[in-house]
Amino acid sequence: MPNVDPGRTVTFVAFDLHAELAAGLRDAPGAWRFIKRFAARYATPVGDDDGVGELRLAAAEARLGFAIPGALRDAYALIGERDDLTRQQDQLLTPEEIRVDDTGQVLIFRIECQHVAEWGIPLRDPPGEAGMRDGRVRDLPAVAEPDPPVVFRLPHAGREERAWQRMGVGPGFVGRRHDRGTPGVARRLADGRHSLTRSFVRRAARPFSSTR
Repeated sequence: MPNVDPGRTVTFVAFDLHAELAAGLRDAPGAWRFIKRFAARYATPVGDDDGVGELRLAAAEARLGFAIPGALRDAYALIGERDDLTRQQDQLLTPEEIRVDDTGQVLIFRIECQHVAEWGIPLRDPPGEAGMRDGRVRDLPAVAEPDPPVVFRLPHAGREERAWQRMGVGPGFVGRRHDRGTPGVARRLADGRHSLTRSFVRRAARPFSSTR
């Protein structure tokens, strides 16, 4: 359960989790609306001081040498300081912590609390896919998308698991315990392209999917 700040007033609002989740997984505006409404119903409303300021975001971009993807920037600006919505088991890295991985291929933005798994945004298309020409990187297609795809790896596992993989039902998704509880919610959380905004919706909703 997300932690409720005792210094804030909890506002109870009408909230149909199934319907709200369906809308929240549809697109980026729906995702941010879901998170705001979810927080107002189950935790504390999102406030103006819950986001990361522009100076910190600009400093992170200067350090990285490229712009933070739009959806990640929006998430930081909206809820970057809300640990209850972004840092339960899987930890959203701060703007000062996000980094390019050791292969130079992925921007890491989230880690599992014991560093069992890492999640990131591809900086380059792999050979043979769009964005490549003569085996060389033409641009930064994924990281430049407004709502880019997410990849993950298990950095301390075997060789195959250490490689970056496109998201499917795996680390960070609703597990069997949740499937038994409310299969409709669990199915919505696991289905579809795992984009950056979807990853924030899933992290916010997951603690409640077995009981609501």
